[in-house]
Amino acid sequence: MDDAKEQMAIRYVLGELSSSEEERFRAELALDQELSQATRDMGEAFASLALTAPPKAAPAGLPDKIIGATANVRPREISSFWNFVPWALAACLAAMCALLASEWVQSQRNLVAAQDKLARSNEELAALRSRNALAQIRIATLHSLVDSFARTNAVVVWDPDKKSGVIQFSNLPAPAPGKNYQLWVVDPKSPQPISAGLVPASESGLVKVNFRPAHAIASAGKFAVSLENTVESQTPSQIVLLGQ
Repeated sequence: MDDAKEQMAIRYVLGELSSSEEERFRAELALDQELSQATRDMGEAFASLALTAPPKAAPAGLPDKIIGATANVRPREISSFWNFVPWALAACLAAMCALLASEWVQSQRNLVAAQDKLARSNEELAALRSRNALAQIRIATLHSLVDSFARTNAVVVWDPDKKSGVIQFSNLPAPAPGKNYQLWVVDPKSPQPISAGLVPASESGLVKVNFRPAHAIASAGKFAVSLENTVESQTPSQIVLLGQ
């Protein structure tokens, strides 16, 4: 909204427009949503100012000063003076309200601009964090240590910040009865591999598992899959897949 429209809106709210000007302005309000909203905001601002302004008592001795100032003025001049006073006060009030309304509208614009800038900054920060997180992601491919798993593919996507990952298998043979696959994370600072849970069997050979080491680790040096006889072992028995 340009300055001309803003001034016209202020005059409209204060009732300073002529009948023809007011009619044209109302027609423009119906077509311009931004102008209509700004005009409503100004009206509310004026109402708030009127409600929040505290009453003030006249200065002490003001009536005597007025009487003294008009003692030598002819009745017609006195009448003209008192007729002029309300209009002068009204004009001063209108000018003050217009100034305050203009400042309020500008403050609202500044607030919206600041909010937009903050939103853009937050979006840029989130994008930077996302790029940084992706840069830290580690991808490891596991290789077969046993001929029967030569066609098996296993890929680990590891997030070092969250200390968790996901592993996806293809062509993973179904374990024999009484056997289970178990996933391990090898921490260079740990004396033995740390269990990351069992791998569920799948007839299709396609398996995807989200995992997290059973104990806190410093770093993940390698990943391994073993074939176990028990439900879940404390140490790997036969490692069939290994990668880093």
